[in-house]
Amino acid sequence: MVEKKDWDWEIESRVIVELLDCPLRYIWREEPKVSPDGEKIAFIINEGENKFSVCQNKTHWEEAYDKVWSLKYGPDGRLSVLALTDEGRWTVVTEQVPWENSFDFAWELQFSTDGSQIGVAIQNEQQYGMAVNDVLWPTLYPNANHFTLSPKGNHSAAVIQTQNLSQGDIFKYQEGVFSVAIDGQAWDTNLINIWTPIFDHQGKHICAQCRTSLYTYTIVVDGKVWDKEFSSVWRPAFNPATRSCMAPVRIGKKWGLAQDGEIILTPRFYQMWNFIFSPLGDSWAAIVATDLGKWTVCINGSTWKTHFETLVYDITFSPDGQRIAAAGKNKDKWFVLVDDQVWNESFDMVFEPVFSPDSKHLAVKVEKKGAYTYAIDGKVLPHSFDQLWMPVFSPDSKKILLRGITENQYLRAVIPVEG
Repeated sequence: MVEKKDWDWEIESRVIVELLDCPLRYIWREEPKVSPDGEKIAFIINEGENKFSVCQNKTHWEEAYDKVWSLKYGPDGRLSVLALTDEGRWTVVTEQVPWENSFDFAWELQFSTDGSQIGVAIQNEQQYGMAVNDVLWPTLYPNANHFTLSPKGNHSAAVIQTQNLSQGDIFKYQEGVFSVAIDGQAWDTNLINIWTPIFDHQGKHICAQCRTSLYTYTIVVDGKVWDKEFSSVWRPAFNPATRSCMAPVRIGKKWGLAQDGEIILTPRFYQMWNFIFSPLGDSWAAIVATDLGKWTVCINGSTWKTHFETLVYDITFSPDGQRIAAAGKNKDKWFVLVDDQVWNESFDMVFEPVFSPDSKHLAVKVEKKGAYTYAIDGKVLPHSFDQLWMPVFSPDSKKILLRGITENQYLRAVIPVEG
């Protein structure tokens, strides 16, 4: 894997592909994907009936398949797809090399943080599970969903159905037939519903939302259900420092916060969601509604003064945990909200804010009048693009990598943060 520090960070703009049409004839192509370092751009292309392939930097893959989908660059820059072979089986193909295993169907292509581990949801003979780096779960299940790979890729998990249900078998359903399987091994716990299993940073523990009856909800951690039940819950998170599990919970009509099953923030909000921890785990934040049409950010129990009528979304901590940014919406206009201050300009869309490694700068991909650009520390770049990928800061926080398409050209540019 090429480290980010070893990417080309010279201040310049380079056209990577002059014309995006591939040199060989094709009938149609799909939306492009670009590599993390910006040096490559790839498309899925159709060359005829049951003939699909990939074109990267105007060079075709040698092999064609009956169908190709889910084209993705991993964090390490390797290009992967899900491909249907002429035998009617699906497999993963990475850098033109297919897995040895194949499946009746495959989807949910995922990567570990460093890209070295590749996971995929699979189905064989009406049984469901996962495969990671070409290794299939030893046990498959009648149903599975919410597939997830741990940050290091050392474990995989999914919500699974432990028993078959006949049509209309509501009594068995209410007894609980859903659990979580880790690397194919199911918990002993069975519940009515389970959602969004979340690994801790080490991949050793899992928490998830669950339903304990038709009307009560709580959190389950490593197969153990919290003692307290609530009228609703939102996605939990592990504290990266202490491994405590926290989640927004609703009692009656108000939302608060629970930690390891105990209320630590008395419910007082109309809504509370998108709960996150700071990188070191010494702070937490969430999006809250203090009243109808009054959305803001809550940090460690204290709410910001700034409110939005329609929505607050994409809350993000800076790497040092001292700053927070989010996207806010009033009617049809989006704004960037950072440290309880709103940038002056409004946009048709604001994407997830990105802090620099030193936490001093903020860059945001924005859309206005059908074109895309970056806003950096409140200043909007004068150039616009037909397509634009998320900004990437250099390790020293002094530069930003821009990857965009304009006038049928894909270019890679490195621009200074200041000046």
